[in-house]
Amino acid sequence: MLDPSSFMLACGVTEMMVASLVMSAVGAGVSHRGQKQAAKNQRAYQSHTADLQRQAAQRKQSAVIAQDIQNREAVARQREEVAKQAAKARADVTLSAGAAGVTGLSVQHLYSEIGAQESSYIYSLDAEQKMRTREVNRSLEDIGLGLVQQQYATMTPVQDPNAFAAALSWGAGAAETGAKMYQYSESKKLKTSTDVPLDPTD
Repeated sequence: MLDPSSFMLACGVTEMMVASLVMSAVGAGVSHRGQKQAAKNQRAYQSHTADLQRQAAQRKQSAVIAQDIQNREAVARQREEVAKQAAKARADVTLSAGAAGVTGLSVQHLYSEIGAQESSYIYSLDAEQKMRTREVNRSLEDIGLGLVQQQYATMTPVQDPNAFAAALSWGAGAAETGAKMYQYSESKKLKTSTDVPLDPTD
């Protein structure tokens, strides 16, 4: 392996400084491309994660809505059953009253009791359904809010590499190297002028 000091002596300081500039430029370009690719990969990952989060939220909302539909269908069946039972009770009262020869206020009172019981059952079912509807809406809102928070955390802005800043940094390094090359050149000139032999005739 070539010793760096021997390489510098073989190539010369000026050549080494030029090589350093070239290598610095190449390194800056490679670094910029790598940072740019990393930013691209990060955005792709964020987009994929956000899609998964949206799909999960949609599944949760679909499950809540499906359960709500089943509850509404169950309430509708219960309402229908209450109406059937009330109608049957009225028919029984009518039949029994006719067989017993009972008419007037007594029969009307029985009808009123049946109607009151029917209304009470229906009111309870409706109140329960309203409560469930509020819970469903709250659940859907919570899922939506949770998704927004997840998306905000996931889609953190990705910083793109600043090519201009990188160029400035490389330019500053190049200027420093150029200054060193100038100083070295001037020092060589000075050394050459001081090494000129004196004229013997003087």
